[in-house]
Amino acid sequence: MVEKANLVEVFGSIQGEGLYLGERQLFVRFAGCNLRCKFCDTANALEAPAQFKWGMGNGEWGMADNPVSVSQLVEIIKEFGASYHSISLTGGEPLLQADFIKELLTPYPLPLTPYLETNGTLPQEFKKIVDKVNIISMDIKLPSSTGLKGYWQEYEEFLRLAKGKEIFVKLVVTSETIEEDVKKAYSLVAKVNPAIPIILQPASNSLPSFKSLLYYQSLSSHLKVRIIPQVHKLMNWR
Repeated sequence: MVEKANLVEVFGSIQGEGLYLGERQLFVRFAGCNLRCKFCDTANALEAPAQFKWGMGNGEWGMADNPVSVSQLVEIIKEFGASYHSISLTGGEPLLQADFIKELLTPYPLPLTPYLETNGTLPQEFKKIVDKVNIISMDIKLPSSTGLKGYWQEYEEFLRLAKGKEIFVKLVVTSETIEEDVKKAYSLVAKVNPAIPIILQPASNSLPSFKSLLYYQSLSSHLKVRIIPQVHKLMNWR
């Protein structure tokens, strides 16, 4: 079966958050998300447009129809060349289209390292591609930050599936985040693998106080917790 996917955009830029901050990446942004977080900063990716755009970062964009086939996407990606650290599969939530990603990466015809950015709530979909991706950026969506329920069981299952992979966890912290949620996230990571790095990421549209961030960081002395803002938002990059 030939898989097809709905995209929002394909573009080259600089990774603006997490442990790979500053690396040059090619971004493939998938359309659609299973969550509706209060702090969402990619609302344009929640629904599939009739067409997606792709561009080299020079202000000029091409347009292509949704849904797109794997072969069509590969041809677009090849236009960007190989001068990127990795290819970010992001969204929205890319694991909603895991079958397409599996086909894209089997066999993988591109010279760029596969880098998955996910909300971590779809472990059964992640299982389909866990052996295909090299780097994983997984969010733990704190209920007090998102306004949604907690997905603690899904996060634990996801992290266990990622055993042996390069993975880091992001906690988006807002002005409404509560201490109990941060502690629960720390406890979950420590239970699965305390070596997994954790990023406290202040939400760009609901900034917590610096004092709060320092306090949340201090809640664990045995985990690798860093505070890293969304630099692409501060610099007004794509």
